[in-house]
Parts: sequence; structure tokens; C-alpha cells
Amino acid sequence: INFASTTGHDSGARWAGTAGPINVDTGFFSNRNTGASGVGFTYVGIYYDVSDNQWKLIDEYDSNPSGSINEADASYSLGTLKLDTLIGNVTGNVTGNASGTAATVTGAAQSAITSVGTLTGLTVGGDLTLDSSGAVVYDKSEQALTFGDNHKAKFGTGADLEVYHDGANSYIKDVGTGGLFVNANQVVLASTSGEVMVNAVENGAVTLNHDNASKLATTATGVSVTGLMASTTATADSATIGNLAVTNLVVSSGDSATITNIASNSINTNALQVDDITIDGSTISDAGDLTLDAGGDIILDADGDNIYLKAGGGNQSSFSFINGDVYLGVETQDKDLIIR
Repeated sequence: INFASTTGHDSGARWAGTAGPINVDTGFFSNRNTGASGVGFTYVGIYYDVSDNQWKLIDEYDSNPSGSINEADASYSLGTLKLDTLIGNVTGNVTGNASGTAATVTGAAQSAITSVGTLTGLTVGGDLTLDSSGAVVYDKSEQALTFGDNHKAKFGTGADLEVYHDGANSYIKDVGTGGLFVNANQVVLASTSGEVMVNAVENGAVTLNHDNASKLATTATGVSVTGLMASTTATADSATIGNLAVTNLVVSSGDSATITNIASNSINTNALQVDDITIDGSTISDAGDLTLDAGGDIILDADGDNIYLKAGGGNQSSFSFINGDVYLGVETQDKDLIIR
């Protein structure tokens, strides 16, 4: 303090005594024009506000800056501080917008960040909650992005694909344009315990399992069935079947089905081959010998009263039943009945 500039003091004057502290704002101020050159001015400066123990920078204050700075003054305006580098810790809340080149925040005691600008990168060291109710969370310990019930992960410009759980079931739903494609060299549908239900291999078989055992598989020539194939109705142009249980088997006219073992209530076919036996309409024929071998009786029942025996299509004989009597006859003219 230059005492020499005041009345009654010189540069050698000294103040001695006990000061009575006065708790008032203190700082450094200057002034600037607020209009045309030389017209009006306002104070600018930096001061320490004793009411909240903070340093404050103001760029406009019309009142004389003495005593306590009146923040309620209509002219009071906080200024902008432009720095090249800020060194040190910032403790407490940052209120307002932060802009400029990227800054690295190594720690923050901030329970709620309401908004951020455009980030070029963000690293979160702990859990990250993306929903105010906590329904969408990145769980660091599980290394998983978790969604609550009925919170959907959506993909596509029109949210065409949805993946979600409704509390009872899980869904992968294509609700937009196009289809749902699963591309892989091998596609396996399995239970949570690992039991395979469907196994599809590129350039190979598509296999359907029952209780983790193969039952139907595609082949290069058709399909292969393991075990009994049961159906109420089976229609085929041409089929080779090892074991078949049906109530009605229909084979298209002119085609055939080859069956090695059949249990059926009704067979409706124009050409059915069982081993080497051909049934065609009302005729049973075989390329070689035909043997009827039954554990019980062999019964021939003809409602027309006649049973005919033929050789090569001719030379037929007959068993006839007339009025309860049985007749054995030769149906070819001028041929004999020889018993030997």
C-alpha cells in the first residue's frame, strides 16, 4: 500500500495495532465500455465470494464493486474463462455444458449425468445402466448386456428384427420386410441341456431327432427313416419302406411302393409290392413260386360260390358250392379230371 499517495502519510509510515476482521467479498476489478467508445461502462473482474467460499469471474456488473457483490443485481453476469490447459483436480459437480476437445475423466462422484455431447469414445469401468428403471444394464461381473422382461433389442432401420423375453417365453421375431435367415455351415437346434433336436449340415443331411436319437434324415436320394413310421394316410409315387404302420396307404396309379414289413388296417393301392408279391387290382402274382404258409388254417372265401384253379391262364378247374354240396369240376372242354 503506497501511503505516500495519501494525505498525512509518507513512504516510511507503518500501521501497527490489532485488526478487527471484516468478512466481505474481495477481488480484482477493472472496467470496460458497454456501448460506443466512451459511452457507458461496466465492471469486470474476479472475486472471492465469502457467502459460499468460491472464486467467481464476472464479465458485467454495473454497480460499484464494494462490500458484498450483489448477485441479484440485474447486470450481474458470470463470465467465460478460456484456458489452454487446466492443471489440477476438479472436485464437486460440473454444472452446465462442457465443450471442446476431448477430456479424460478418471473418476467422478456424480450420481446423475443428465446429458453429454458427442463422444468419440467412452470407457466404463463398472456397470452401466441404460434405462432409468434399471431394466437395460451392462453388468460388468457377468460381462453381459441384460434386458428386463418386454425390453427389446431391435435391429434394422424400421426395427424389423426383435429379440426379447415377455416373462414367460423368449422370441426372435421378424416383424419387417424380408425373411429371417440363419446362415452357417452347420445349424443345430438343441435344448438347454445339450440334447440335439435338429441338426442341419451344409452339403449333408438335415436330421430330426427324438430324445436325442436320429429318426428322420435327408439323403442324396430322398429321406431315411429310423424306426416305425406311423401315419393315418400315406400317399407316394414311389417308395421303399422298411417298416410302416398306416391306416390307409395310397400309391398313385402307375407307380409302386416296395415294403418289407407292413401293419395296416387299410391298403388302397394300384400296385403294391411286398417282397416279391404283386397285388394289382384283383390279381396276386409272383415271378417265381408262391407259398402260403400259415400257423393256422388257410381259408378261401368266395361269395360267388366258385373257386377256380388255373394254369398259365387256362386249363382251369373249379370248386363249386351248390345248395350246400361241393363239386369238383373241369372247366375246359374235353379235358378230364384225373385223381392220382
